[in-house]
Amino acid sequence: MNSKIIFNSFEKLIAERLGALLVIVVLGFFTHSFMVTDSFKTLDDNFSIVNNDLVKDARHIPEILTSSYFGRNAYWRPLVMLSYLAEVQAFGLNPFYFYLTNITLHLCSSIFVYLIAGLFFERRSIAFAAGLLFAVHPIHWEAVSNISGRAILLSTLFYFASFYFFVLFDRARSRWGYLGASLACFGLSLMSKESAMMLPVLVTIYLWLFKKEKGMRLKEFHPVLAFFALLAGYLLLRRALGIVNIFFITSLKHSALCFFTFLRSLLTHIRCFVYPHDLHFDRSMAVYTSFADARLWLTFFIFVMAVAVLIHQRGKLSPAAKFFVAWFFLDLFPVSQVLVSIGTQLGRISTAEHFLYSASVGIFTLAAASLAWLYEKNAHTKAVSPPVLKFVYAAALIFLLLSTIKQNIFASNELAMLKESLRYNPDNIRILDSYGFALAKEKRFDEAEQFFRKILEINPEHARSRISLGKVLCDQGRCAEGMLEYEKIHDADEFAELLEQNKKATFAIVLKEYTSLLEREPENPRVHYSMGIVYAKTGRLNEAADAFKRAIALEPQFKEAVFNLANICEGLGEKERARELYTQVLSMPGATKELDDYTASRLQELP
Repeated sequence: MNSKIIFNSFEKLIAERLGALLVIVVLGFFTHSFMVTDSFKTLDDNFSIVNNDLVKDARHIPEILTSSYFGRNAYWRPLVMLSYLAEVQAFGLNPFYFYLTNITLHLCSSIFVYLIAGLFFERRSIAFAAGLLFAVHPIHWEAVSNISGRAILLSTLFYFASFYFFVLFDRARSRWGYLGASLACFGLSLMSKESAMMLPVLVTIYLWLFKKEKGMRLKEFHPVLAFFALLAGYLLLRRALGIVNIFFITSLKHSALCFFTFLRSLLTHIRCFVYPHDLHFDRSMAVYTSFADARLWLTFFIFVMAVAVLIHQRGKLSPAAKFFVAWFFLDLFPVSQVLVSIGTQLGRISTAEHFLYSASVGIFTLAAASLAWLYEKNAHTKAVSPPVLKFVYAAALIFLLLSTIKQNIFASNELAMLKESLRYNPDNIRILDSYGFALAKEKRFDEAEQFFRKILEINPEHARSRISLGKVLCDQGRCAEGMLEYEKIHDADEFAELLEQNKKATFAIVLKEYTSLLEREPENPRVHYSMGIVYAKTGRLNEAADAFKRAIALEPQFKEAVFNLANICEGLGEKERARELYTQVLSMPGATKELDDYTASRLQELP
């Protein structure tokens, strides 16, 4: 069979709707199927699924509906949690089905891209190309191949469905069921991710672009009010639930610098649509630090020129072209850093590839229309032989397929995925933290230690990494060092409970070691003293007092032991005994001036 017969058969297949959808689904599933054998990742999976009691029992549904996603009172995504609950109930903690669900959601969104493009272009080949590009393009690997991308996948699916049903309603105003379906999908989209709030603006832009040439009437926009009313109800519900934390930009200057950084990242993203050679997890970018930076003004100039060209050519652009350009930029507005700060760490903003998921429908639809126009143009000019042009299109598709497969192979191995990401972004704290966790999970504690230490070099106040460092030190049998790391944490914030759990576990290990040591060296005052310290830190004050007394009995001039015993007596309410011991400390030789000064201050504070 020659190539001409193959191409003709393929064109006949995609000319039929079911055939086109079958190709989109099969190729989309094939390219993303390489990651289904992966396990749960250390990124967000442990927190949101593996160690999350809410998704393990259906009795927690009321709590899921009223609680914050990630527990920071910043996100309300109950539909995501309910999807996890359904999977756990049906399949247990088997990651295969979670990944399979992600692929299924992605393929459903690809189908809606095909249907939406078909509403605006008569040629089915354009709709097919748009849906296929959405299904197989590697730019979507991050959202699809990480279970934590579920929020994006669910929200986008219902976002697309809502817009599709609204257009059907607009074209047949007597079919009010379409409007009801559109509003229902909008609500489900909002329950999956906050970025769905842009949909009322999107449908407004759609009506304005496609109605103004026919003479706009105010009543044409009445249905849009229902979307804004639903959005208002959503915001009021979140307020009632107390899920209202938003990380606003702190100053106008910082906002402007972050926005220009976002524009610079957008140039990289646009390049990735054409040539996706450096895709990696959790992409971020250093924020411009000054308006004197030449790169900032170059970015500004590029976008000013692009806007000028669009304005100059606006008369030649069809309403559909204008609409899909608007769709792309509108869906990126929530991550543009204009109102809300989306940072990865101090001095860097998140420019993750999954931000492009729903926005990409604009790029892919415009690309499909452009490729169709180029093909038709070439048919008249015959500048390139049609078989050669078809071969170029096929080669480009194969390149995208192979790139997506490559990214999903990386995603199927968490360490490989993170290592690849660190190659492009070596100082990304989130990736370093995840890599350290992944190494620790494989009991490569000495390697994990190095990654946690690197994080603390970048940010000494990073509580989670300090806790993790303490844990891997203990796992290596270096519990004393681990305890010292825990003591350096001044504010554990959301990790306070984890810190206390690790401390208790570490103290239990240390006590066991000291007990064993005492069996060999029962007359060693330093061991008794160390046991007293551990007892004191775990709140076991009476046992701590006994340990310090034994240390002093063995070494009467053990100044630190006397001081700690005085401190314990004060905690137990034995003020007079504490006063005697503090006075004794000041009369003893040795130790440091700091200890004497602190002892004197404790004496003054005693009633």
